[in-house]
Amino acid sequence: MRKTPLKSSIETALVNIEQASAVLIAVRHAAGEMEPCDISDAIDVCSGLVNEARCVLAILEGEL
Repeated sequence: MRKTPLKSSIETALVNIEQASAVLIAVRHAAGEMEPCDISDAIDVCSGLVNEARCVLAILEGEL
């Protein structure tokens, strides 16, 4: 039996992807004024968010 409803899991993945997208857009607009370490940190955050979304989707794939 599923612990988390399908809709909730999909919404979680979508939120993670939307947050990663927002960070990338912010970096694109401010990159000229950012320190390289800050850009690297932002990319790491995006990577983490995308990986979380991938994990949720992989779990869903295994349950379907």
